Order: sequence, then C-alpha cells, then structure tokens
Amino acid sequence: MRRRDHRPTRFVTGHTEDRGTTLIETAIVGLLVFFLFLAIFEFGTVFRDSLTTSDAVADAARIGAVVGPGVTAKGTNADFEVAKAVREGLSALNDEEIDRIVVFKGSGTSDSALSQVPVACRNGVSVPSICNSYDAAGALNAVEGGDETYFQCNMAGDPACGWDPATRQDGPTSADIETLGVYVRVQRGGVTGLFADTWTLDRATTLRLEPGVIEE
Repeated sequence: MRRRDHRPTRFVTGHTEDRGTTLIETAIVGLLVFFLFLAIFEFGTVFRDSLTTSDAVADAARIGAVVGPGVTAKGTNADFEVAKAVREGLSALNDEEIDRIVVFKGSGTSDSALSQVPVACRNGVSVPSICNSYDAAGALNAVEGGDETYFQCNMAGDPACGWDPATRQDGPTSADIETLGVYVRVQRGGVTGLFADTWTLDRATTLRLEPGVIEE
C-alpha cells in the first residue's frame, strides 16, 4: 500500500505582501522627494527674482536721486532714468511681468520704504505732489523708443504730473532737500503651478536727492 506524502504546503503570501508594501513605500517616498524638488525649484526662483527686483529698485532710486530735478546730457529727466534702470535691472524677466513703476516723495523718516508708498499710487493713481504712477508697459515702451516726453508733465492727466520731476527740491537749504522713492511691483507666473498661479513681488527704496546749490 502506497503511503501518502503529508509534507506541509509552503505559502509565499507573506513575501508577496512585503514586496507590495515596499513598492508602495518607494512610490510615496519618490513622490515626496519629487514634491520637495519642485518646492526648492519654485521658491528658489522666486527668491532669486525677489533679490533681482530689490537690486533694480535700489539702482533706480540712486539714479533718480542723482538726476534730481535736472536732466541728463541726453535731455532725459529722473523718471525716464528710473524706468530705464528698472528695465535694465529686470532684463531677466519678461516685460509683461513688470506691472507698475512708481516714483514717489518719501517721508524722510525711518519708516520702511514700502510703507511710505500710498495705496493710490500703487493702484495706478498719480497723486498731486506725492507720486507719479506709471503703467510699466507704457513706461518701458517709452524707454525703448527713447520717448522722454512720456515722463514729462506736458498736460493735465499725464502720469508725470503727480510729482513733476522738474519741481523736485534739492535745495536751496539742506532742510529743503526732498526724498525720492521708487516702487516696483512684479507679477510673475508660478513655475510649477503647484504653489501659486502668480507671485507678486513689491519692492521700494528711498534716497534723499543729491544736493544742488546749497545756500550757507
């Protein structure tokens, strides 16, 4: 009579489950690493553009303060040179990402430059004796075309008529010297689209005008 083989049957279910768990864990970790990479890339790009915008605004304010109420050898005034400096400083960005350029009268206090920019100026209104608010597209086109008249107060309603560049005070006494500020708003699209559709970068700098002829 033949004996039956009663050896226990092997089951490999445990090994299959372990393999499936490992694959799931690998996929999760891979997604997290990929997400982290995108975050570093996105925020790194925004940080770079933020620094670039700050540098461009600082350069523009410095040039505007030097020109003051006068004109350059080419006949361009301070606001033209401010817009030109912004365009050159932000050449790495697309022109359409530069939303607004404002030249404003600073308070001359220790308040942050950004807090000195009136809301109306940020929103496109050239406030009398306070600011000239330029739509960046028009200002940059004027710079590219060498149109210095765009930045002059020739008739009521011109954006340069708020704080006419020709009337800024650089004397005759030290107490009369005004403070010039430059504000730029950049609206750039998100790189990955995961964190924001649009990033808004607001930067401002203020400097006293270079003294003109000062009376003793």
